[in-house]
Amino acid sequence: MKTTRELAREESHKIRVQKLQELLVKNYDANKGFKKAMKEAKDPGLKDYFKKQAFFHHRYATQIDKLIHSLNEKPISEGSTVGRFHRIWMDVMIGISGNDDQKILEECIRGQRATVKEYQEKTGEE
Repeated sequence: MKTTRELAREESHKIRVQKLQELLVKNYDANKGFKKAMKEAKDPGLKDYFKKQAFFHHRYATQIDKLIHSLNEKPISEGSTVGRFHRIWMDVMIGISGNDDQKILEECIRGQRATVKEYQEKTGEE
């Protein structure tokens, strides 16, 4: 039989891993979204910006993956359904706007704001 302390430690571990898994998925989604934006954008400077953002999110995902492994857990290996729907929405929006770089950038900013908000909620920072 486990002690109260052991049960609390297990629950804390479970919550920590769950939050990290959610942040990992968010980074997978952001990476894929920025890669999509990079392919669709026309402006070379904007393409470069999207490429860098995709790289950063890939790096963040790698760091979170390692952290999850260090907790003796198996990281999730792909993005979310919500992320896939957001990329589909980007396809629709891009099609309607005629590949307007401004619209692509606005959608990426919207996605980044959601990511930052989730990070803040998960980490307790503001």
